[in-house]
Amino acid sequence: MAETKFSQRDDIIRHLMTEGSITAWEAIKEYGSTRLSAIVYELRKQGWNIESEMVTAKNRYGNPVTFARYHFKSKPTDTKPTQPKTNRLLAQLRFDRLLRWFKRGK
Repeated sequence: MAETKFSQRDDIIRHLMTEGSITAWEAIKEYGSTRLSAIVYELRKQGWNIESEMVTAKNRYGNPVTFARYHFKSKPTDTKPTQPKTNRLLAQLRFDRLLRWFKRGK
């Protein structure tokens, strides 16, 4: 059986749903995605409830750095009136496809 290939966007959704949160560095290391904020922006436009938390830590030189950690809160719902219907349906289809993939793998 052929292996299912997912886009970076799908990888980010799967990571958020299974791990609960992700940072830009995790997205780069795990999925080669260098534009996490753009992916999160598009997901939010499609109705995904993703919250940002600004985290301050020290880099390898001991200097303070601030970065975002994105937290998954909920999948798209049909209650968002400003979201076009086609985007809601597409987001739901992607979510359903990922959910089936998760269940099949367990």
